[in-house]
Amino acid sequence: MAAMVTGRLHRRRLAWVAGVLLVATAAMLWMAAHRAPHPGSPVAAHLAALRGLWPASLRRPAVVVAALALVVAVDAVFVVLIATGRGRRLALPARASLGALAALVILQGLHQTEHLVQVTQLLVTGGNADLSQGVLTRLNQELVHLVWTSAVWIGCAALLLRYRHNRWLWVAFAIAGIHDVEHIYLYTVSLDPAVALHGGVNGILATGGLLGGPLQRPYLHFLYNLLEFVPLVAALLDELAARTRGAQRAPRPLRMRSASA
Repeated sequence: MAAMVTGRLHRRRLAWVAGVLLVATAAMLWMAAHRAPHPGSPVAAHLAALRGLWPASLRRPAVVVAALALVVAVDAVFVVLIATGRGRRLALPARASLGALAALVILQGLHQTEHLVQVTQLLVTGGNADLSQGVLTRLNQELVHLVWTSAVWIGCAALLLRYRHNRWLWVAFAIAGIHDVEHIYLYTVSLDPAVALHGGVNGILATGGLLGGPLQRPYLHFLYNLLEFVPLVAALLDELAARTRGAQRAPRPLRMRSASA
């Protein structure tokens, strides 16, 4: 009976996650087609058009290979630690792990809110990028993005040492690694203004990026973060449900009745 309830819960959670991500993807595709980000000033727009995009071969493609190799190597170390059980000794205590997972969900939720604000501003302003910088504009820097994305990626890996069977945490870990490759590249090319101005600022998978895609950078990174946030929420719900089931199965201590005088 318990297995049937758990299976039904997992199916509902999968349907919820898939539904949220499908709706968000459709919304971002619509935004990309109808609210393409552009400089607010006509002069800035003209200068951007004159700069154009450098060929991919001139936009540091080797950085992508190096970043991918780094992420895969770190992933492999954690996978070995998790698969062999050796990482169990490095895991946080159970209560601390649950608290850390909850904190990661809250912080990533706040980060996702910042991206939502930016996308909403793009919707309202017709795609004016100058007027769509989110709330914490001073933190909208490549180094800040890299540090936070790396923290989510490593945080997921550390939590997997405790929650190795949590499938949603594995999904968030995989997406965060891919996202981190983007930000390693973006931070690296930001150190060379010439590369950044001629397409490097678009990253890898965004429109105008090394590989290109249908979504401009704000919309792509909104989805990147949502692809991390939603599975993290599902992972936390799974662990809370498991904790509740464990508490319900725990035997209650017997109470000895005192003898009457």
